[in-house]
Amino acid sequence: MDISKPVGSEITSVDFGVLTSKDIRSLSAKQITNPTVLDNLGHPISGGLYDLSLGAFLRNVCSTCGLDEKFCPGHLGHIELPVPCYNPLFFNQLYIYLRSTCLYCHHFRLNSLAVNAYALKLKLLQYGLIDEAYKLDNIKLNAVNLDNAKEAEEDNEFHADDDEDENNDSNEVDAKKLMIKRREYVDLCIAKALSDGRTNEKGTFTATVNSERKQLVHDFHKRLLSRPKCDNCGMFSPKFRKDGFTKIFETALTDKQLTNNRVKGFIRQDMIRKKNQAKKLEGEDVDESTDADFNIGRNPSTRPKTGSTYILSTEVRNILNAVFRTEQQVLQYVFHARPNLARKYVTADAFFMDVIVVPPTRFRLPSKLGEEIHENSQNQL
Repeated sequence: MDISKPVGSEITSVDFGVLTSKDIRSLSAKQITNPTVLDNLGHPISGGLYDLSLGAFLRNVCSTCGLDEKFCPGHLGHIELPVPCYNPLFFNQLYIYLRSTCLYCHHFRLNSLAVNAYALKLKLLQYGLIDEAYKLDNIKLNAVNLDNAKEAEEDNEFHADDDEDENNDSNEVDAKKLMIKRREYVDLCIAKALSDGRTNEKGTFTATVNSERKQLVHDFHKRLLSRPKCDNCGMFSPKFRKDGFTKIFETALTDKQLTNNRVKGFIRQDMIRKKNQAKKLEGEDVDESTDADFNIGRNPSTRPKTGSTYILSTEVRNILNAVFRTEQQVLQYVFHARPNLARKYVTADAFFMDVIVVPPTRFRLPSKLGEEIHENSQNQL
């Protein structure tokens, strides 16, 4: 590039994201597999944290780029984890979505009409249309509106189920019509704002819009957690409790909740797929498509009736991935402050770590005292 002839362009925005496991593996120069770092003579061991593939070490040149300590930029490495671990940076968000999930239909426990309203409001805020987002609540169709949905949510969890089922059946068609009417209103508002020049295709992000968006997402999470029973299938899901950022426990249902679930008749899906894993180990062919069937699973009565049960991170991951598939529409707007022009699929993988990044050697050089070499404190957990 000739700096005397600058290019007529400018940076309009910068987006930050989280490296996926695939990204880390592609950037990595070496997989670290050896727990031993240095040999008895103080030389780096292959596959260790000071492997020469990660950069020049002492008087040894880098085996990746061939440069010495002065010029080698350093190279990333990675450590493969045997099981996925919770990402401590996003554990609180993971815990919110896990507690608001129905473990039977894999939707949010909040009714779909209210979830749709939050999704469309967040879509309007992506384009900076705050006024239009507030006016969305005024859209009504017959007797169905967001206010009625809110009143239904505030009903006691032990009210008669028969009346609720009849009302849900009678309002299902009207609810779909209301969603269509809302969507048409949102599309019209965005098209008008684009034609008037109040926004652009990449969205509008200001301090005021950011504040409104944060408040809306907070209200959305609050209402998700307020539902004791799923508004979509009527099933009670067990509660969860956490132990720091490392363990999650499932609490048993009460007798009344178990009776309600038996009446409904739904079966909880086996999210850790023990049967399929056993077949794979035995070398048998497994049909993955049958694993997603709603009716295939284990009976919830096999869980302990009292106390708490530790659940594996793999099961939590499968639960969240199932929810993210069914609730993709609203999550697209929750996790994207600007329009997702690249149409990237939102997954729950950011909540988990399959791979740990190992920084280049030059950023964690060991200390040398006489003939002894001591590891950098960054090498310790």
